[in-house]
Amino acid sequence: MVIEAYLILLKTEEGGRKNPIYNDYRASLFRNEDNSTCRVLMSLDKEIKPGQGAKVKIEILHPEFLPALEEVDSFTICEGNKIIATGGILALNVDKH
Repeated sequence: MVIEAYLILLKTEEGGRKNPIYNDYRASLFRNEDNSTCRVLMSLDKEIKPGQGAKVKIEILHPEFLPALEEVDSFTICEGNKIIATGGILALNVDKH
């Protein structure tokens, strides 16, 4: 499953990353309402620096671990137990490229 989302990286001083993320970045998606998590692979047109936002495509590597997603859902992106970004789904089942 591939979704299109708007992602905002937390600033370093807010507890976010020190370095930008790039194409093929892998992390865990945490769906706020039900504590479901899954691994994701992001397709980015450019790097995203801490404090910046961008439209991204996210491939959910194991969608069976998430309940049905909706275009209004919000989520967080985590590295281990550290929240590094927040986002919202713009479209479901988009083309991967």
